[in-house]
Amino acid sequence: MRLPRPRPILAQCLLTAIAVALTACTSAALHRPESIDEKPGYTLTFIEFDDHGEPWAPEQLEGTIQVIDEIHNTDKRAVVLLFVHGWHNDASQRDERKKDNNVEGFQRLLTTTRELIDRTGDGEDVELVGVYLGWRGRSTDNTLLKPLTFYSRRGAGQRTASVSTTEAILRVMDAAKRNPDSTGIVIGHSFGGMIVELAMMQAIVSYSLRTEQNITPSADMIILVNPASQSMQAKNLVSMLKRNRLKFYRENEDGNRREAPLIASVTS
Repeated sequence: MRLPRPRPILAQCLLTAIAVALTACTSAALHRPESIDEKPGYTLTFIEFDDHGEPWAPEQLEGTIQVIDEIHNTDKRAVVLLFVHGWHNDASQRDERKKDNNVEGFQRLLTTTRELIDRTGDGEDVELVGVYLGWRGRSTDNTLLKPLTFYSRRGAGQRTASVSTTEAILRVMDAAKRNPDSTGIVIGHSFGGMIVELAMMQAIVSYSLRTEQNITPSADMIILVNPASQSMQAKNLVSMLKRNRLKFYRENEDGNRREAPLIASVTS
């Protein structure tokens, strides 16, 4: 009688890994159906996108713009910080995940920003709005499997940097700049930095094609923190800016103009 041949150990390990991966994956979902959260000192809003770069709920963007417009209707200035998170993060509620993530970190940033605004003495005339642009950067909570999600989440980030994302960022910044005294800042971290860079690239290129002497950029500042994008992409952007001699200027209360940066890329 022939005994059955034992399965190769490698195949067994592979099947086990697949089974663990399938059971450890987090589902794609809308995390913030109630997308506007009033906090002491600031308003936090959420705009979420699926793995294909489409908005989960288009009304999230409209609600964010309405918050900014209402501030301007009260003759106050707005400081709008739009943040795009990176790998291992999303817009989930605290009880939907195991550990602290970028939602809590962004709230700490907003609290610190509120304190800095109040120190200037203009706090009563300024409202702070934080816009958290969420996508599925977290596909598992399993510590062993997290490193294996790099390429799949990078691909999801590249798809997220779509027309809809560009529209969302530009419309939020446009709403902020309807009052020239208001401030709009876009921040992207890790794969979020890649998303911001890809989404804003076309807008930045369009500035070089304009013939006007004075160009108002869509955001006062774009900050990329450890952007997980290819160096060639940044090189092409820098070359384009130099080739077209594109410069941006800020004007202070006394009417004095000075050259100022539009993009700040911080890499450890």
